[in-house]
Amino acid sequence: MLILRKTIQELEDWNGDFSGGSNTTSSLQSTIDSLTSRNRQLENDLQRLQLQQRNNQLALERLDEYEETISQLQDELDQERSNKKQSQTDKDEDVNHLVFTEERKRVEELSHNLEAVRRESEEKSLQIENERDALRNFKHDQLKEQENLRKMHDLQLAELNEQIQSLENNKIDLINQLDELRQQLQSRETQIRSFQSSTATPGSPPMMSSSTHHRQSEDDRQQLTSIYEQLLTLLLGEYSLSDNVALSSVERFTNLFEHDDEGEQELEEILDFHQRAPSRQSLASVTPGEKQQLIAQNELLSTLLTEKEQELIFLQQTEKTREEFMENLRLNLHKSETEKEMKQTELNDIRNVLDEKLRENSLLKKEKMYFIEKLSEFERERQEIIHIAPKQASPAPLTIQGISQ
Repeated sequence: MLILRKTIQELEDWNGDFSGGSNTTSSLQSTIDSLTSRNRQLENDLQRLQLQQRNNQLALERLDEYEETISQLQDELDQERSNKKQSQTDKDEDVNHLVFTEERKRVEELSHNLEAVRRESEEKSLQIENERDALRNFKHDQLKEQENLRKMHDLQLAELNEQIQSLENNKIDLINQLDELRQQLQSRETQIRSFQSSTATPGSPPMMSSSTHHRQSEDDRQQLTSIYEQLLTLLLGEYSLSDNVALSSVERFTNLFEHDDEGEQELEEILDFHQRAPSRQSLASVTPGEKQQLIAQNELLSTLLTEKEQELIFLQQTEKTREEFMENLRLNLHKSETEKEMKQTELNDIRNVLDEKLRENSLLKKEKMYFIEKLSEFERERQEIIHIAPKQASPAPLTIQGISQ
């Protein structure tokens, strides 16, 4: 259009120039012809331009339609993307929420288990400390008891040794007294024999009648029987009187001390003295005073034998008591060692359980840290999805230049 107007303006100018000048008619005619052809060309150009303008107008209308359609499609695409993103976001949020809830429950359960393990570990530690204190107290008490038992045992051993030494001394004294008594009896025997030799001269009348001699013999037999019964009673009834009732006095004493090794030598000396003693006929000539003295000496000998037997019984009882005490002490020591081993075994078991609980506690802590890291990672991914979704929901619009390109 601008070109056409410019051409018309030039024609008008040329027409003015042509009306103003009349000298060059031929040139004007040529110019007119030229202008006519030029005008026809311009008209053709104008028609062509108008056609192009209409085509451009149609193209613009089509572009407007295309742009509107593209805008609608873009809006639909954006809406579809937004819906899809929102659906995916909701789905991811639901999944993340479900996973987060499950992980939270698991972490809470692990925390609860960890707290329970910690409390149990503290209880086990406290129990171990109590067991250690009890074990230390038990060891201290056992050592103290063992020390007291050792002291008491040493003291009792010392007392027993003193008693044994005292009894040995008493035994030696008794043996000496028995030796003195034997010497006295031998002296009395010598006196009786010398008295018999002095009184038993040929043709001398007997000093006692037969009835008196028989009575004294009966008294001697009863005295020997009484001594035998006393000794039999002292020897704890090992032999009975009915077993030896048909035996003589010498045989009874021999059978009575047949199994007594310690008193065998003394018994032989006593029996030897009895065999060397005067016969019944000689005893019949002994004065009543000497006879009473012999009876008293026999009673003293019986008393000494009784005391000696009692001392031997006491020594046996003391030895038995000492052996029982030693056996009880060994049993107590063995029991203490057994209880100590049981306590040590129980302490080792408690230590093993505590170590196992500590290892489980460490594993639970590691697992808890792992789940906390996973939850943190899920939370970061969820935040990134939330921040990226608005940017993708508003894309940049397409321009006409971009579409035409």
